[in-house]
Amino acid sequence: MASALADPNIQKFLKWTAILTAVMVVGFSTYYYISGGTEESGELHYRTGNLRLEDGNFQAALTEFSLQLEEDLANP
Repeated sequence: MASALADPNIQKFLKWTAILTAVMVVGFSTYYYISGGTEESGELHYRTGNLRLEDGNFQAALTEFSLQLEEDLANP
């Protein structure tokens, strides 16, 4: 009695399923990292506010810091 895994079509299907699954996991992980899914709440406004301070645009920096505080009061 032959095993189902001995069928070349099944082997081909399993190989491509494994490859596509790996590509999807790597792709999703990369997208999640790039899109800022790992950042804490309000961190984008904090970084933008610091950039505005370095540029000398104090009003825009104050606006960004205010938005950061509105988003996350526990992380001033």
